[in-house]
Amino acid sequence: MSPRSRLLAVFAVAALWMGGVYALYFRGANTWEFANYAEVARSIRTGHGFSTRVLYPSTLAFLDARGLAHLDYTPVIHRFPLTCYLSALSQALLGESDFSSVFPALGLYALWVALLYAAAARWLGAARAGVCAGLLAVVPAGAKYFALFTLPDVPFGVLLFAFHWALAEFPAQGGVRRSAALGALGGLLYLCRYNFCIWLPFYFGYLAWM
Repeated sequence: MSPRSRLLAVFAVAALWMGGVYALYFRGANTWEFANYAEVARSIRTGHGFSTRVLYPSTLAFLDARGLAHLDYTPVIHRFPLTCYLSALSQALLGESDFSSVFPALGLYALWVALLYAAAARWLGAARAGVCAGLLAVVPAGAKYFALFTLPDVPFGVLLFAFHWALAEFPAQGGVRRSAALGALGGLLYLCRYNFCIWLPFYFGYLAWM
């Protein structure tokens, strides 16, 4: 089996595993984060943009003091846009349901497992890569908590892994291709969690040193 075929097989197995995790452990949208991300995604899908009608009292007071609070759709403060837009796309393709809201997180977690396998196979060999990927796949905090609750930690983890892999793999003289890859991944990471920008001085320093 070629490395590419093996990688696709790992992704397929990981996707089936995440489907099993959903079937066994998903008990409905029983968290505030899940419901709010799905609600913002519906606002996007129905043409109201990145807005919400569900707010913390403190958020409502903050927005009202600035004249931004509305009775219908209000700007989003406590949620990150990338997760919401992925959920909106999934809802548009699969219909409005709990499964369509959690589907992006399930797929991205499977992709994370496959990326880990690919990186570990390159550096440690196929056997150790299988162990690494298997361990990530069965981590309860990831597969059962972050993925099923559609928290932004899953897309952030996938993107951060890809970002660091690009830093390690691209030659220092990679030029435009390297800059474009890191810039695109960095932009997506910021849309996934705004606090990614805290680490930018470290990355700029690393790139300057390299």
